[in-house]
Amino acid sequence: MKTTLLTLAALLLAPLSAYSATGMQLWLEYVKAPDTHPNIPNCSYAGYHYGEVPVPFTTPANAKGLVNVKDHGAKGDGVADDTKAILAAIASTPSPGSVYFPAGTYLINDIIRITRSHLVLFGDGSGKSILYFKKSLTAVLGAYAFNHAPGENRWSNHGGMIWTEPKGAWNADGSYKYRDPGESGLDAGWIRKEKLADITINAVRGQDKVTLHMANPAAGLPAGVLLMTWKNDANNTLLVHMGGHPQFKDYAWRTAPVLAARDWDWMVEIKEVIAKNGADWTVRLRQPLRIDIRPEWKVTLNRPGNDTSDPNADRYIEEVGIESLKIQMPVHATVKHMHYEGYSGPYYERAFNCWIRDVVAAEVDNGFCAGFAKCMTWKDTKVTASNQHHHAYYLRMQDHDCLVQGFQTDRQAREGLSIAKRSSGCAFSDGNMLESSFDSHLGMPFDVIRTTIILGKNNGKQSGPVYDGPRNGARVVHWNIPDNSGTGRIVYQPSTIPMGALVGIQKSHLFTGNDPQMPHGGLGTIIADENKLPAPVDLYEAQRALRLGK
Repeated sequence: MKTTLLTLAALLLAPLSAYSATGMQLWLEYVKAPDTHPNIPNCSYAGYHYGEVPVPFTTPANAKGLVNVKDHGAKGDGVADDTKAILAAIASTPSPGSVYFPAGTYLINDIIRITRSHLVLFGDGSGKSILYFKKSLTAVLGAYAFNHAPGENRWSNHGGMIWTEPKGAWNADGSYKYRDPGESGLDAGWIRKEKLADITINAVRGQDKVTLHMANPAAGLPAGVLLMTWKNDANNTLLVHMGGHPQFKDYAWRTAPVLAARDWDWMVEIKEVIAKNGADWTVRLRQPLRIDIRPEWKVTLNRPGNDTSDPNADRYIEEVGIESLKIQMPVHATVKHMHYEGYSGPYYERAFNCWIRDVVAAEVDNGFCAGFAKCMTWKDTKVTASNQHHHAYYLRMQDHDCLVQGFQTDRQAREGLSIAKRSSGCAFSDGNMLESSFDSHLGMPFDVIRTTIILGKNNGKQSGPVYDGPRNGARVVHWNIPDNSGTGRIVYQPSTIPMGALVGIQKSHLFTGNDPQMPHGGLGTIIADENKLPAPVDLYEAQRALRLGK
């Protein structure tokens, strides 16, 4: 949806307490200070290449390194087992390369493991080229005990049948490596990080310059994505800061031991080195800081670790796309929550600048999922199932600046639009959800925008383990949301959103109930344009246009 930017005007910043306003007032305030507004986060960096480059549209005519799966023996008739042919085609593809699935139905009895960068899987359209996965993750890899309750299966919310992650996640026999506690264990994430520098000089949110104390100045800074890592302190001041409101000082952090113990890793790029003074280097980041830097949080700059003996293996995956395909699973019965077998669509972990376009995920437990990913775009996608499934869209752990745009879900998603565990800078835009929820899956996701999304029925379902802590962190915004169910729960519930904004919520009622996973009392939420179409209409698109001068 195109948004015309309105005439800019200079207004004072919003006060830190809740107040009534209009969307236009908020927008004009944001325009004056987009990186430091107290209630509206700058999510303009969300998306493939920070939203600055169109998502690719791959065809046989423009594909790089084209490999046709039929040239490797795939039949595409829905009867023959095409697994070996497809895996052989992928293995033969150059870098950069593209694997083409002509119109047809391809029967697959394994996972498609993508363990390298610069690879595209594409077909002739989501209504023509179908990848039919007959087996679940449990059938392929074995059950993955969750150790929370009898029968719970970790594949309920982890992994996918098209699984993109560096090769170190897999053993030589194709089994999944990270299934035991420890550094290279459960849900690996960023492992064995290599420290490059300490960041000991204070910096504040919105600043793009930081000073590094280099561990080895002679070695310089490696190219590509690096990790800035914050450590929580004994008083949980980092978590209070991420919450954005003083009420978090009184939160029962002892109930959230997992959240309190984990580092916060933010994927960054160094735009330039401004000055060098011995081991102290001043650098400019590719985008402004989302939170402060303070000595008590022991902030460091790190290189992602290499979890394989292959020195040339990718430390993270980039430029992997899935386009113009339908990902089909067999129809299967609804099961108890967290007992799913893992009939799941695309999954990305440790990924950067990747995309999905024109893809339908059908009869899935989870539609589209990612963990530890940055600058991902999922565009023009749909999730559908005959029976209730788990998540439709799930940014599950420390995902940053990701965009879900032009999406649809049917009536069966238990938790439709999910984001969790200190993910930040993400945007959900231009969606149509027949029946589902805005699921902040605990773990304090912050700086999040949901905008221009039609809800046929808001089921109000939320989930996540208690030990992951608060529902949301600071600056979550719901902007231009018609909620046809009128319930308001989660969508129009200010007690779940600290220092955020609820603007242009239509056909709904303010839900005043508290959330047990949030501090109680006023949290500084701004409410504006109730039952009105706000301006701008799509907050994410307006932010992106403002930053890029369009």
